[in-house]
Amino acid sequence: MLRHIVEAAVVLVDAEYGALGVIGDDRMLSEFHTVGIGDE
Repeated sequence: MLRHIVEAAVVLVDAEYGALGVIGDDRMLSEFHTVGIGDE
């Protein structure tokens, strides 16, 4: 679901790529979703 939000945001603002980070209970990055960016 979060990836779909990033995809929609990229389309909405006509961006080349987008990313969304999720902070966990330990206040550390627990998830990172990207669109339009390679794995490297």
